[in-house]
Amino acid sequence: MRSRRAQGSVEYLSIVGIALMLLIPATILFMNYAKSTNDEVLANKVSLIGNTLMQRSEDMFVLGSGSWTTAEVNMPETLTESAIINNSDLLIRYTSSKGTTDAVFFSYRFDINNGSDCSARCDLGLTPGINNVRVEYSNGVVHIKKVT
Repeated sequence: MRSRRAQGSVEYLSIVGIALMLLIPATILFMNYAKSTNDEVLANKVSLIGNTLMQRSEDMFVLGSGSWTTAEVNMPETLTESAIINNSDLLIRYTSSKGTTDAVFFSYRFDINNGSDCSARCDLGLTPGINNVRVEYSNGVVHIKKVT
């Protein structure tokens, strides 16, 4: 009688062991997939923000001097820096699970700045969360500034 109970216990433990051997790798695989999906969502969000700001800049350039618009952008919580480089490049730096990532958006037809000379580097002062950004064209330059 005891051997039958022991056999039942061993069979039960074997089934639990096999289930755990399948469940643990599946959990690890799912966690890695979820992490890479979060990185893709973050990259797409930053790309949408940068492309929106550059498209608004292009629109203001085409409309001519004195034209302006305001864009509301929701910067990711992992934002570490937003800047204009060489009067032509918009930089958005953020942190993902793989480390620090730079997203750079280029302006070929016109110069951009934040209201001052950005021939080296200018900080835009964007912060994580919702920011209102004014995009204005005047004196041959598109100004991109955070509105407080």
